[in-house]
Amino acid sequence: MPLVTFDAVSAEYGATTIFTDLSFTLEPGQRLGVVGPNGAGKSTMMRILAGQLEPASGRVDRQRRLRLGMLDQFDVDFGPQTVLEQTISARADLIELRHRLHALEQRLGAGDHGEAVMHEYGEAQEQYDHGGGYTVEARAREVLGGLGFLDEALEQPCSELSGGQRRRVQLAQLLLVDSDVFLLDEPTNHLDLASIEWLEDYLKAAPQAMVIVSHDRRLLDDVADSILELEAGRGYTYPGSYSKFLKLRFERRREQLRQYQAQQDYIAHQEAFIQRYKAGQRAREARGRATRLERLERVDAPTDDRAIRLQFGAPPSAALAIRSRGFVAGFHNDDGSTFPLVEVPNFEIQSGARVAIVGANGSGKSTVLRTLTGELETLAGSIAYGSRVQSSYYDQHLGDLPPERTLVEVLAAAHPLSEESARNHLARLLFRGDDVYKKVRQLSGGERSRLSLARLMLDQGNLLFLDEPTNHLDLPSQEVLQDALLDFPGTIVFVSHDRELIDTLATQTWWLEGGTIHAAPGGYRDRPVDFAAAPAGGMALERGSRMAARLVVGAGSNGKTAGNLNDVRVDAAQVRADAAAARREKAAAQKRVTALERELDAAETRIREIETRLADPNLYKFPMEAEILGREHAGVHARVRDLYSDWEAATAELEALA
Repeated sequence: MPLVTFDAVSAEYGATTIFTDLSFTLEPGQRLGVVGPNGAGKSTMMRILAGQLEPASGRVDRQRRLRLGMLDQFDVDFGPQTVLEQTISARADLIELRHRLHALEQRLGAGDHGEAVMHEYGEAQEQYDHGGGYTVEARAREVLGGLGFLDEALEQPCSELSGGQRRRVQLAQLLLVDSDVFLLDEPTNHLDLASIEWLEDYLKAAPQAMVIVSHDRRLLDDVADSILELEAGRGYTYPGSYSKFLKLRFERRREQLRQYQAQQDYIAHQEAFIQRYKAGQRAREARGRATRLERLERVDAPTDDRAIRLQFGAPPSAALAIRSRGFVAGFHNDDGSTFPLVEVPNFEIQSGARVAIVGANGSGKSTVLRTLTGELETLAGSIAYGSRVQSSYYDQHLGDLPPERTLVEVLAAAHPLSEESARNHLARLLFRGDDVYKKVRQLSGGERSRLSLARLMLDQGNLLFLDEPTNHLDLPSQEVLQDALLDFPGTIVFVSHDRELIDTLATQTWWLEGGTIHAAPGGYRDRPVDFAAAPAGGMALERGSRMAARLVVGAGSNGKTAGNLNDVRVDAAQVRADAAAARREKAAAQKRVTALERELDAAETRIREIETRLADPNLYKFPMEAEILGREHAGVHARVRDLYSDWEAATAELEALA
């Protein structure tokens, strides 16, 4: 029996319909991922599911006594309780039982040993034990530790926490509660990579059913067993992970397009007949056709995704993009003292490299990046750019956007553009009409992110510094950005919690641990098990994949062991050659998929034409022609089966290269 059933549910905001006729069920143990562009109504759907909002129409049925645990995507304010106390407070049922037990113990201690008191005490103690009361603190410590809270942080007052820390306490509270269903709205927001992986493992092992709204592609791939897509006011469900959903959605839209085009051809044919014979001997037949046409249930055209369009160009630079003989990143205090965060050993980054910087929250990733850009001064050491290197910086906080300027003014302030050119450029990022005259302070996080990307494209820098570039972007926009960065001919140094982006883009990764940086070739999946196990005296590491990078790591003048960034050199020529080969291979695979799709379209069009002729009774006055068409129909059908088989193989090859 389903835990929750949505039956033709609609949601409205004022006079705007957000979605309509949404139907799906949530079964016990099911892990439903929810995707869709920003503004599609994902959070609204979650609040209706939780009972916080009523649908405009339709019905939501929940099992009796169903326990729902909701993680909203917005932070809440906490009081002065400690992190541990606040987390345990989510178990109000156990706290109430503890107070009840304490009151009964006081009565027993005062000599009241009546049968009723003893019975009540035994019953309360059994409920407390069964509910996990004696282990709740240990469970809370375990969950908080997995989410990145060290033991000493558990006694910190919640009123002193940052927004990201408060978010993690919210998540810990949810995981501590005995729920039948987890409702998770962007659960990985503000989590570092270690916490994301811990949460992912926890959810995979949890027995609860769950509904997960997320922009984290890897999380949806690893946890979700089905996907609900909200698209153009409708909902569509698909079995399997996010990757499988992408393939199935393509096939659904393809079939919908075929049905739509066939119906449009039918409608055009009927309208031509009606127009031709609306008067005269066949007028009655024409009126009948017109009536049937009015009653015809129309097939909607497939959604045309309003995808952003990104392309980052760059003038050539010298072979060496950045070099340092080592530096210390940190902050200068007002009293003249310094606060060092990260020691960065010697390194060189050749033109064309893609370097990912990863580490725990608060470890100094953004500080290292801002020091590389020159925004922060080094506390020791120095950084030098190669000749003709022009850098551009994308700030995750989007704080460099002036709040009182319009979108057109933001672009015009950065680059000499006419208003028409600015409008055309903003249209590539889905800002159209009067949207371009909005002020920055009126924009959502996703809109600010798109504005920053619009400005970044105009910069034409050949060295991009990117701090969490996929934050605030919906899934289609993340994929467009990823493809644009893959095609970028220059050098990229980026901080990200997006494991899919790191694995796809990075030719080397800087792992920030213990106040220093360790280098390894490849992306997130390629992390060495133990940096300390690297042999002293140097080693050559090579990654044999389509984004291969060759690193030579040896002992430098400061005597640190291999595995740090001592004299790291990236063979940029090899990187560029491998990247170019990968792009050519991917382009060839895409070309084959496109060619097969054209053949399929032509074959299916021919089948429809033949079937139209075979349905005409007059054809059978000419038996030979009917026989020829019948044989052709069978042959084209066989060809379509072969083409679909070839298309599936070509699509799988293209996905393997993605």
